[in-house]
Parts: sequence; structure tokens; C-alpha cells
Amino acid sequence: MVVAVAVPFALAGWLAWLIDAPSPWRDALWPRGIGLGALALLLLIGCPLGSQMLAEEIRTELATSRRYQQEIDERETARTADFAQLTDASPLHSWGAYATDELDLKERREMALRRLAARPTLEADLARDLVSPYARDSDVAFFLVERVQFAPSAVLEAPLRTAMSRIVGEMRKAGFGEAWPGDSATLDSYIRSGFAERLAASLVIARRIADSAGVDLRAALGELQSAATAAYPKTKSAETYQREVAVADKYIEAALAARLKPN
Repeated sequence: MVVAVAVPFALAGWLAWLIDAPSPWRDALWPRGIGLGALALLLLIGCPLGSQMLAEEIRTELATSRRYQQEIDERETARTADFAQLTDASPLHSWGAYATDELDLKERREMALRRLAARPTLEADLARDLVSPYARDSDVAFFLVERVQFAPSAVLEAPLRTAMSRIVGEMRKAGFGEAWPGDSATLDSYIRSGFAERLAASLVIARRIADSAGVDLRAALGELQSAATAAYPKTKSAETYQREVAVADKYIEAALAARLKPN
């Protein structure tokens, strides 16, 4: 410790001497001896000590890494076992923990979506969860309508409108309007973390149910767009969603018109 603290000052003093001392004195033997001696002492003590500390740090990092990997393996084993126990009678939110988790294994996520597509009571369960008082269950059902490959029927129209109205209410409650204290980029990040996935899902859902059942959700999309604009004005996310809603409106109009044409 003494060497580590004191010797660098001796080296700094020697360097200052070489820079500031008058030219005839710079090559004096005694300051050079002090400086070179301090450097040698620092290397003699510091190299073994530094090597020992580096080796200890490496051992600690390896032990931490192995512990983290063991925890990851244990969680994965538990998730695999839980997933294997799911059945058609399991709640949708239990399936949603795998089917809507982008960080989960792709193979397991795709299997969950296939199992849900074949679920005999899928639409009835979705209709129930979409209007659930628990926002988490309603959100999971909303994402499942978007991601499960099935043809939604008119049975889901009212539940979907209810779920979209809930999202509108949440946006208005969480919005800042013109009172946002930060910049628009920070607000955009806030929107993306809280509502971007649901807004994107609303566009897909509105198109799908227009194609499959002739249900017109343009009014619900308009409410979402108005809420996003009012709650988060002058943000890129709100402007982008407004443009996407306009595109979706034209798609839905064309899909509904195509259904009215005689075969």
C-alpha cells in the first residue's frame, strides 16, 4: 500500500524535475536515481500484486458467470416443465406467458400459438378475457387475437371494442398532453414502452376481423388515434400511428366493400 501510494508521487516529482528544472540540472544523478529506483520498486511490487489481483478478479467473474448460468438453466427447466403441463383447460393468460413473450424460445412460442389455434374454446375464452377487470388478462387476450392464426368472428366485436376502450382510457390517464417536462424523444420512448405493442396489435386485429367477419373497427381505431394524439402530442409515435390508422381505414373500407360484391 505504501509503495502504491507513495511511489507514484516520486515518479511524478521526477517527471516534473525533467520538465521544469534548468537544463544543466536535468541530468543530475540523484533525481534520476530516485526516479528510476521508484519505477523499479513500483514494477517489482506492483506486477506480482497486480497479477494476483487480476487472477482473483477472473476467478470471481467466472464463479459469478457460472452462478448466473445455473440460475438461467434452472428457470428454463422450470418453464419447460410448466409449459408441458398446459392443457386446453389452462387459462389463456397461462398460455400467453409463452405465446406473447418475445424473449421466450421461438420454438416454444410457435408451439403455444399452434396449440391455441386448435383450442376448441378459443373464441369464447378470448371474449371472456378481453373484458376481464384484470388489465393483464385483457392485454394477453388482445395480443392473442393478433398473433394466433384463426379467423375471428363477429362474436369478438363487442369484447374487442371494450378492450380498445380500456386502452384509450389508460392512455388518457397516463398521458401528459402539453405538460410533458422532457423532450419528445424521451416521451416517444415512454409511449413505446407502455403502449406501442397494443397500438400495433390494434391495427392487425382491425384488419383481420374486417377480412374474416366483416366487422368494422374503424371507430375504435379512431378513438385510439385521438387518445394517442391528445395524450402525447407532437411525438413521432403518435404521428406514425395516425398515418397507420389512415392506411388501415382504407384497407378496412376495401375489405368491407369486397364482401358486399356479389360472387
